[in-house]
Amino acid sequence: GFLTYKNLLLTRWAQHCMHPGQSKLQPLTLSEFIPFFEELLPEEPHGVDDAPRQIPATMKQRFLQWLVEETGLQDFEITGRLGQTFENLFADIEAELGRVAVRNLDARYISLFLLKQSKKT
Repeated sequence: GFLTYKNLLLTRWAQHCMHPGQSKLQPLTLSEFIPFFEELLPEEPHGVDDAPRQIPATMKQRFLQWLVEETGLQDFEITGRLGQTFENLFADIEAELGRVAVRNLDARYISLFLLKQSKKT
């Protein structure tokens, strides 16, 4: 896949949530990603015609707290400058993954996080 600011930022955040001390950005395995995904978009998706699941406010707050720790900026500085950008980013996640059940996750179709492709033999 392609590297974008979105998948770099989101992968680094997911990595921090799962492995707080790890400083090197690396693609995640699907098995590493699943527990994070279950917190990011809890519950099972409903029908295909229903609206995608939404990211809980607690996860958005965790993202903001992580940014505060990483940047040294205050939360109000980050939200004042980039609040709408991050809301749009969360909307992108909901659109891409909000209707996907955990059992149907496939790294080939996830663009907003850097995931290792499983090798087929």
